[in-house]
Amino acid sequence: MAYSLNNKPLFLILALTGLVVFAVKTQSLMEFVAPTGPVGQERALKRVKISGVTASSEYESVRSEFAGRQIRDSKIRTSWGEGEVGPGAGSWVEVAFDEHEVSMVKMWAGNWDPQWDWMAQPRPAELDVIWADGTIETWRLANERAPQVFEPAKPKRTTSIRFRTKVVYPGLTTAVLAISEVQVFEDGHPDVVQMTAAKASSDRSDEDGSHVPIDVLDGLRDTYWCADDKEHGGVGEWLQIGFAESRKISAMRILNGVGTNGSAYRLGNSATAAKLQFSDGTTQDVQLRTSSVLQDVAITPVRTSWVRMVFTGIEKGSMYNDLCISEVEFH
Repeated sequence: MAYSLNNKPLFLILALTGLVVFAVKTQSLMEFVAPTGPVGQERALKRVKISGVTASSEYESVRSEFAGRQIRDSKIRTSWGEGEVGPGAGSWVEVAFDEHEVSMVKMWAGNWDPQWDWMAQPRPAELDVIWADGTIETWRLANERAPQVFEPAKPKRTTSIRFRTKVVYPGLTTAVLAISEVQVFEDGHPDVVQMTAAKASSDRSDEDGSHVPIDVLDGLRDTYWCADDKEHGGVGEWLQIGFAESRKISAMRILNGVGTNGSAYRLGNSATAAKLQFSDGTTQDVQLRTSSVLQDVAITPVRTSWVRMVFTGIEKGSMYNDLCISEVEFH
């Protein structure tokens, strides 16, 4: 029996025919992968800047946008959706960048918008990973709402990667195959500080999910840590980032508040000042701008294996008395 939504046929019988046996459980790091590389991995990885995205098609909707460019916007609440007949097998999306030696790709398959049922839309079960020179590798993805990681047989020098869907996990209510975000990484950057752990004085959950400390290390603007402190609005709360090894650092890059967009940023609290504590026992006071864009904060050079940010000042939001931080990295 075939069903359709907006003229897209959905063959739910596929879910009963064993199609998903094509998908083998791959390494999925969930929230425990930092933007500089997986926890416990000795090498440091650096994120490659994606300059362009093309796709075989894009689904057109009056309610939502499903443009290909949304897989590189550092947000999982937006996604690419293919616009072809059927549940998405044969559809593709391609990312382009300056030439790099790619050693890892991370993907949020499916539609990760928290207001949407992840199981409703099809997701890739098996992909052809097509490099710029035409060579192809196979990527089998797990059928779970967790970031998926692909590592080529050996680091691949390339200027593009095309992800062509071979096998699909069917959606429950629609046949628009979706991918929310793609990140590409390269190897061998000694200047990269590998951040492997995060903890905090408190965290909170709401209708959008849990806002836990490790969310500040995932390279996404629309996931964030929030302190569970409505009484003081976050003053005195702390967020601590751990490194793979002791490193000399001289700068912090931070996305203050809720980084999803300017409107969301203004609703909650953001930090104006913090005391940085280091593993050698020293401290430094820093001032932070209340801005929804990434900012660089100078640090007097110090060797440390972790940094704890104790927030000493906040700017209150217009609706919520919660302090949130979206992204943090050190250099």
